[in-house]
Amino acid sequence: MDFENHNKIKSRLVASIDQTQCCGMKSYCTPLGKCPTGAFVWSSVANSSEKGIISIDEEKCNGCGICAQTCACGIIKMIETPL
Repeated sequence: MDFENHNKIKSRLVASIDQTQCCGMKSYCTPLGKCPTGAFVWSSVANSSEKGIISIDEEKCNGCGICAQTCACGIIKMIETPL
C-alpha cells in the first residue's frame, strides 16, 4: 500500500445555499453573523437595505458547518468538493 499518498486529502466540505429557497432577507439570515471566517456575503438588490442575495465565498469557507446548523430555513447544506 502507498501510505504516502493514502492519507492525502482529496476533497473538502463547503457550504452551499439553495438559492431557490433563500428569501435573501439580511435581518433573517442568522449565518451572516455566525460564520467565523466571514464566508457569507450579502449583496443588495435594487438598492434595498434589507433584500438581497446571500452567497458563500468558497475560498473563505472552512467547512465548519455552523451556517448549516444555524440556518433558520434549513437551506444550507455542506457538500464535498474536490481539491
